[in-house]
This record gives sequence, structure tokens and C-alpha cells, in this order.
Amino acid sequence: MQRKKKNLIQTERGLNLYQTIKCLRIADARLTVEWESKLAQIEKDPSFREVFADEIKEYTQKVVDEISSLQFIDPSQPELEF
Repeated sequence: MQRKKKNLIQTERGLNLYQTIKCLRIADARLTVEWESKLAQIEKDPSFREVFADEIKEYTQKVVDEISSLQFIDPSQPELEF
């Protein structure tokens, strides 16, 4: 994304990234809902904080592994021929 005054403008690179990861859990809006629900639980029961932190650590590792295994193609770069 690029900022132009007060607006954020999508870039071709950002669109390509989204096209690559849109099928992954990280791009699922339901994840936000789940996290908001868990944060509300923490407000009611602070002892849940540690459980949530562990879940976030585990989730983050899975996402990093998943995205690291993807191959991103930058359309502005010419393909190499061998």
C-alpha cells in the first residue's frame, strides 16, 4: 500500500500478495471476530490472558511457516530462462 495524503492506495505488489494468501486463514475476517471474542473473555477473566497468548504464539508460528513455504511472483521482474 502507498499513502497519498489521507488515503491508502493499493499497489500491484499488495494485490499480488493478497491473491497469494487470500485462501489462508490469515486473510479470513472470522479470525478478527474470534480474537475480539477472546479479548472480551480476558476482560472478564484475566487468567485467560496466558492461554490466549499461547494460542497467538502457536498461530503465529503456523502462519509464518505457511507463508514462508509460498512462492511469490513479482510481475515487475522478468522471468529467468535457463
